[in-house]
Amino acid sequence: MPALPAAPRIPYDRPELGATVVAYDSSGGNIVEASAADVEILVGEDDTYFRPSSDVMPGWLAVVLPPFDLAGFIGIRSSSLSDRTAQYSTDTTNGFDGTWTDIPNYVTPGSSAKPTYRDDLTIPASVVENVVAVRFGTTSSALVRNQYRLLHVYGYLRGDDRLELWHPTLDQRLPGDHFDLGNYARGGSAVDVDFRVKNLSGTKQANNVSLERYVNTDTGEAPTVESWHELAYDGGAFSAGPLSLGNLAPGAISAVCTLRRQPPSDAVLGFWTGHLFAAAETWS
Repeated sequence: MPALPAAPRIPYDRPELGATVVAYDSSGGNIVEASAADVEILVGEDDTYFRPSSDVMPGWLAVVLPPFDLAGFIGIRSSSLSDRTAQYSTDTTNGFDGTWTDIPNYVTPGSSAKPTYRDDLTIPASVVENVVAVRFGTTSSALVRNQYRLLHVYGYLRGDDRLELWHPTLDQRLPGDHFDLGNYARGGSAVDVDFRVKNLSGTKQANNVSLERYVNTDTGEAPTVESWHELAYDGGAFSAGPLSLGNLAPGAISAVCTLRRQPPSDAVLGFWTGHLFAAAETWS
């Protein structure tokens, strides 16, 4: 399979991250902020699309995040314009002001979601540090209907007061392909993947930490992808979750968590991506 970036995909649909997604035309006008439902489309992997306007115009789509280190990107729109591009900013405040720089090694993707979202990733030769937004669009003056299928961003969030999935035995981050489980026959034996959760804060305790798994774009029929992935904590029983990891002191690392994958014999064939997310109820 094609290479993955050195960092995981950022789940910017999670309200805990405080991301903003905006669409606008090439002059910075006609600004439309994506709704929560629109963002669900953009972080997913199917061929539905977010269409911010019925107008026909060249345009851009941007996601603004807390500071992060950019390791990979893909944005797909339904048009087939060849002069598309992607950029990042370290100083924008709203997704269209500020300074923008082309993302290195940009790959022009196809116009369908699968398998494009996995095959046509843009992966810079080295991580771009302290980014606050990425955007993609067209430099063309041709008029097009702006129908955005997805926008995926790979990287590590910066800042201390947060949780991160962590290596199961070493005090270091997970490699980008840690959860890339590859091809798997239906009805086979279970595959387990271990990891831990670290509190990156040096001063604050993470209280009532929970761990959950979810799938943005599932099969739409039983058995769902979500149903054949389960979680266990510290050698306990497997379940759908969410799991309670208790409190994590500043700098503490949890006991081992395990993700189990076991597709049944009637699992829907396809190309699927799931998400794991750890969150603290409060910080103190």
